[in-house]
Amino acid sequence: MVLSNKLERLELKGADIARINDTYKATLELLGITDLSKVDESNQYYQMYLRKIRDPNIISTLTLSSLSNGGLTLEDLLKYTARLMVIKATSSNSKPSTPGQSKDSTTSSNRSQNRNNRGPTKKPHKASIHNIEEGSEEEADEVVAAVTSKNPAPNTNSRNPTNTTYNPRRCFFCNDPGHLQSDCDAKKALLAQLKAGKV
Repeated sequence: MVLSNKLERLELKGADIARINDTYKATLELLGITDLSKVDESNQYYQMYLRKIRDPNIISTLTLSSLSNGGLTLEDLLKYTARLMVIKATSSNSKPSTPGQSKDSTTSSNRSQNRNNRGPTKKPHKASIHNIEEGSEEEADEVVAAVTSKNPAPNTNSRNPTNTTYNPRRCFFCNDPGHLQSDCDAKKALLAQLKAGKV
């Protein structure tokens, strides 16, 4: 009875899952259960361990695994739970959470406030249609020139260099445009001195 109470009081925590599983196994051995591969889902100790899992994602993964494999044993349950809790702990540590991710309601209210604080917006350009069929060629050319002078074509090349005198094919070690860094004699000399320990 005391050992069963000890099993009931154990709490699963992600950082201590290996220690908790070892304690659970040791307590079951004291109760006379040594082969965990023979303890199936209908056993009270299997159900007791399953009730300790609080994460719904882990529970659903274990249920799916149980359904696809035709049932799990207590040994499988301990092993899979430990793996899933470690994966959850490492994935949650690698993702830094921001305050905006925790509440969706504050994000939506912040969005509506940001919309109101944007200030004046640009009015969209209205396209105008000119019938060039009725007029002469000269009038059509004037209209086209007027329209293109009002709305210059947007620059689609975002990599337009600002300084055309800059030569990208140059040595980044000595800034000489005559060779690249892999062929730089000054760099090779410095590396030789570094290897010799003179610098």
